Amino acid sequence: MAPQGRGAVSDLRLRRVGATSTASLEPVGSIPPVVGAGGVFGAILKAGGVARTLSRHSPTPSTTSACR
Repeated sequence: MAPQGRGAVSDLRLRRVGATSTASLEPVGSIPPVVGAGGVFGAILKAGGVARTLSRHSPTPSTTSACR
């Protein structure tokens, strides 16, 4: 037998709020691994000297065609 009355309505609302908040927090859980992976990748590039090489060979604003 299903519960009836005001208690059943508030219980249903609480379940809906719980389901909505759980679903909305799932994407937030993927942020730390992505940020961590980016930090590791950046550290590897820095240790290998790739970041320094790229910064030396990046175009300066005076050499780009958009700034002329």
